[in-house]
Amino acid sequence: MKLDGRIAVVSGAFRGIGKASAEILATEGAHVIALGIIDGEPVYASRIAYRRFDVASPQMWDDLAKELERIDILVNSAGITQTRSGLTDLDLSEWNRIIVVAVLLLAALLVLALALAARTQTPRRSPIAVAL
Repeated sequence: MKLDGRIAVVSGAFRGIGKASAEILATEGAHVIALGIIDGEPVYASRIAYRRFDVASPQMWDDLAKELERIDILVNSAGITQTRSGLTDLDLSEWNRIIVVAVLLLAALLVLALALAARTQTPRRSPIAVAL
């Protein structure tokens, strides 16, 4: 398998593109940690570790960083909308939450990956980051 021994973190992995990304990575041999804001246990085609995770929570990122020895692959697929009627109906707090999840998540993932890479000092492997 192409990704044996690699650690992948996929946000927004309860359903949709994030779920599909997690399943493909697992099929290729990666150990996948799937993150999602939705309670419950999604049904995956492959063995994947799902955890409820608020990507806007610095404490959750800190806890994840303490757990992992490294991250080889990051997939940012988290995204939210809090209204079904469109952007014109968003109030400022809703808009701020969307921006935090959609934009700042990628920065958090990259900082986490770089910190873990520096800790393990594995210069031959650079993390791969994908934003969807």
